[in-house]
Amino acid sequence: MWKHSKYQLHKVVNVFDLWRSHLTIIEGCFGTSVASYFIFLKWVLLMNIPIFMLTFAFLVIPQILYRYYQAEPTGYGGNTESFTGIELLTGSGFFKSTEMYYGFYTNEDVEVVSGLFYKMKYAYLLTCGGYYLFCLILLGYSYLKSYRKYYIDAGGTMCLYYFNLLLCGWDYGIKSQEASVLKQSSIFQEIKEYLAGSKMLQTSKETGHKIAKKWSFTILSWAIVLSLLAASGFITYTVSNELSIKTELDNSTSIPVISPLAMPVVLSSIQLVVPMIFTFLEAHEDYSQPKYELYVHMFRDMALKATMLAVLVYFWFEIAASKLECWETYVGEEIYRLVIVDLIFTLCYSLFREFFCKLCSLKWKTIKKAEFATGRHTLELVYSQSLCWLGLFYSPLLPVVVILKLIVIFYVKRFSVVQNCRPSLKPWRASRTHTIFVGYLFTFFILSCVAVGFGIFLIKPSTACGPYKDYKTAYQVVTDAIENWKASNDVVNEFFKFISSPGFISGLLILLGMILYYTRTVMLSHRERVQQFKLQLASEGKDKKFLMNLLNQVRVRGRRVSKQPGPMLHKTMEAISPAQSAGGKVFVKSVAEGALIASPNS
Repeated sequence: MWKHSKYQLHKVVNVFDLWRSHLTIIEGCFGTSVASYFIFLKWVLLMNIPIFMLTFAFLVIPQILYRYYQAEPTGYGGNTESFTGIELLTGSGFFKSTEMYYGFYTNEDVEVVSGLFYKMKYAYLLTCGGYYLFCLILLGYSYLKSYRKYYIDAGGTMCLYYFNLLLCGWDYGIKSQEASVLKQSSIFQEIKEYLAGSKMLQTSKETGHKIAKKWSFTILSWAIVLSLLAASGFITYTVSNELSIKTELDNSTSIPVISPLAMPVVLSSIQLVVPMIFTFLEAHEDYSQPKYELYVHMFRDMALKATMLAVLVYFWFEIAASKLECWETYVGEEIYRLVIVDLIFTLCYSLFREFFCKLCSLKWKTIKKAEFATGRHTLELVYSQSLCWLGLFYSPLLPVVVILKLIVIFYVKRFSVVQNCRPSLKPWRASRTHTIFVGYLFTFFILSCVAVGFGIFLIKPSTACGPYKDYKTAYQVVTDAIENWKASNDVVNEFFKFISSPGFISGLLILLGMILYYTRTVMLSHRERVQQFKLQLASEGKDKKFLMNLLNQVRVRGRRVSKQPGPMLHKTMEAISPAQSAGGKVFVKSVAEGALIASPNS
């Protein structure tokens, strides 16, 4: 009954599995390389839902209660801006005086019920640390799990791949004709991907002249890439300094809608054009496998996005923080606009470029449909999530914007890839792609945490708005709370003295070193055991193959003589000790000896 209940529960859970049918169609038509992008998009979406719930429960709801109980809140005075709809694009205007941005949150205690107060200045910082810690645990667990699955357990060469795929790859629970066709197409694409990877490994040796030419072009390509990265960073800083900050300081501009969008439009244009140059260079660099070309493209695209974001963070902390009264809200608005403009460019790329290629392919046979660029689209997701992490502290409701953005992107990309794109001419197996994607995402997460931590620990908050307008840094509320605890309680004072002593810190470092050494030792031992198990499985397979061949020989010989060998062989099999387990080497040896005794020709 328990197993039956688990099975029924599993069936119910599968019904609510998000986009399951869409992912099956995409994998069946285009293979695992394209499906890996949509699986990664779904994973990022599900990661943002708990983040939104956390911020909404501990920040937004208390602030709404504060507005409800406080008849005339100081500094709020009612929202004088009317909602016109253009705020959905610019993020300013009406949204400035809402819970969307940092500057609207109070630094006072919120009386939730009579006599019970909610300290917003502590809740804001602790919630920020909570969702970053949650993302760290989730990313670390996902990366380690994926790495163990695809690089340790499934590492090395794959034995009898086609045999296992043909006999075990079919889903015998399929009932409809449409699902059957999709499953056939999925197996077909998987065989193509594996054949393409195996064929590329059997390349001939290159001549010295070809190797020199290849390396010369590679060096030239990297020089061009570094030049483009430097130019992109310079353009980002110039546009932010000449247009974005001046628009914020001068509210009397005659083009209030276009000016705030100048910086995100320029950045998105750079991210649209420069990766195309990267693709052109990579097409002439002659990589041995398509996945290597994908990894190089993703690394270059990641470096481009990281460069521009680093320039923006430097500009926000050095220039904007010194010139604007509420610079945190300005940063939140800038990141909101970056998210929205990035969505517009992503949709335009899918709806116009890929659709335009399809129309041209229908009219001119020499023009083919566009291939789905997995690396490019994946880096768009990583960039979008990086903006979410950068803006969480300055715009607590930004996760819900990113969630809606990912939902729109999924359906648009799903329609575009099925209607306007074609399978790749160089298919490749993408079993390890999720590990690479999570690795890139984890890198951007660390960089985003460093940037936000720098703003919390070292940058002076605005004196006109926000929960920390009376402090030198946002982190000062933590140090003040610790000092108050130490002054009010001798036990707490002694505890903090103990944990800050050199002896405790040294012991903690030694303990962490021992844990690290033990963990590494266990990891190496597990890796060795996996290799031993693989060798043991191969050996057992050879033994069983030998046994089958031997039994076939006995059967052929038995046809030439009387029926006596059958009972003799049966008696020999019964004489085997129970300790000689079936499938083991002792079992094989015993059966072989019995077969040889039973055969008169032996």
